[in-house]
Amino acid sequence: MGETLNAPNALNGADGVGTPGATVELPDYKVVDDLATLRVLSDPLRLRLIELLGVKPATVKTLAKALGVKPNRLYYHVNLLADHGLVRVTASRMVSGIVERTYGLVARHITVDDNLAMPAELRQAMADTILSVVGAELEQALRLDEAGRPPTAVGRMQLFLRPDERTGFEKKLGELLQEYGTGSRDRAEDAVRHVLLFALYSPAGDDEGDR
Repeated sequence: MGETLNAPNALNGADGVGTPGATVELPDYKVVDDLATLRVLSDPLRLRLIELLGVKPATVKTLAKALGVKPNRLYYHVNLLADHGLVRVTASRMVSGIVERTYGLVARHITVDDNLAMPAELRQAMADTILSVVGAELEQALRLDEAGRPPTAVGRMQLFLRPDERTGFEKKLGELLQEYGTGSRDRAEDAVRHVLLFALYSPAGDDEGDR
């Protein structure tokens, strides 16, 4: 789906119950290889939940506060993510007689199996979901550019590539993403989360005569 999401470098509690000092090292990748799980990800709210949990584990109450919604609205979505193996309980505690669970991602990165045959409608749904989330985040980031935050870079360019050049470009881009993406494993305390959206495509209707 062209989306790489980072998680913290360790989860607390090997069995879903928080234990002081206990950590579980995360695998590098969770590969989505079925359409049902991919459909679960094809939802802007659930994608936002994945991104937030990629920063650090959190309770439903904390997630709701970050998203500006009521916790009751999130339980269904968090449970759906857990049922499909995308998030897991990392700790739990009793709060006023009620079990409060902390959730985290199951891997540092969530990616889609290249061999998964994706129907056109699902590809469109995934693209719409990603663009919806990024659009909302970008709008907010642009408003905050003058508040001492890192500047937001926005751009678009056309490339005229032969098939072999496109293959080489994709390889170099993948290597660059791999280099900086794995840096999240031991990220510095002063590191700031950034989001990169990329789409490489040949516009519909283009042919040799148009060029």
